[in-house]
Amino acid sequence: MLDRDSCDYFKRFGYLVLEDIVEESFASRIITEINLLALNLIDHHISSQNFDMVITRENAYKSLAKLNRKMAGKVFDAITKIPELNRYVYQEKFESIAKQLLNSDSVLSPPTQMNLRTDHPREESFLYPWHTDYSYNFSSRNSLVFWLPLTAIDLSIGSLHIIPSSHLIDHRLRVNSEALILGHSSSYFEIDQVQELINKLGELRCHLSFGQGLVFHSNLIHKSGMNCSDQIRYSVQSRWFDANSTDAVENFYVGGIDQGNDPQSYLSSSLIT
Repeated sequence: MLDRDSCDYFKRFGYLVLEDIVEESFASRIITEINLLALNLIDHHISSQNFDMVITRENAYKSLAKLNRKMAGKVFDAITKIPELNRYVYQEKFESIAKQLLNSDSVLSPPTQMNLRTDHPREESFLYPWHTDYSYNFSSRNSLVFWLPLTAIDLSIGSLHIIPSSHLIDHRLRVNSEALILGHSSSYFEIDQVQELINKLGELRCHLSFGQGLVFHSNLIHKSGMNCSDQIRYSVQSRWFDANSTDAVENFYVGGIDQGNDPQSYLSSSLIT
């Protein structure tokens, strides 16, 4: 259970650091499973004559990304099917935290809004610029996100950047219609005058020790930091919303883009045309 000060902090700043939220043994098992998925694809689909690197259970996923980035994407798609990951994401502890922070006795967490990001070293193309999760996932205006890295987080491996208290300020968005058609999700939205918000509220880079995680409001403006290390940055993400919220009920508990909802319908009041 969170104490009152923690809940008040979340309301004021839009985020909260969670302690002892990831166990080392769990992180190790999940990363091992990901490498085994990659190793299976390498053994089945790629001839050893096509590469000269040594591939092991410890580096298979990273190696596959170098050999065939598209095939590594198939591993990424399969990660959410790992049973232990699903048991972790939907544990009672997260449900309890969500109920407290949303001040609701009924919360929902869409399977389509759960994933495990795998940010490979020095890859810019999959990074998201300043954005809010609400733009993508809708659900309810008071929804929240758990961001749970499976490693320590610092500037080298890429910290999460946030603008504290930005969830309390109305901001304007531009929709990139071409990106929507092409499925380039990192380019779907652009927040207008984001530098002015940074000048007003500041920017925080969230450095986390192993075992720590974040929970933040889905309207908090944030972005991913560049991974400049030689390791993959693994981070579990799950999203929860208030089933009692008026907007969630009016929309039959349907999410955003991931469930076929046109963002121009649920973001109409925030859009710049």
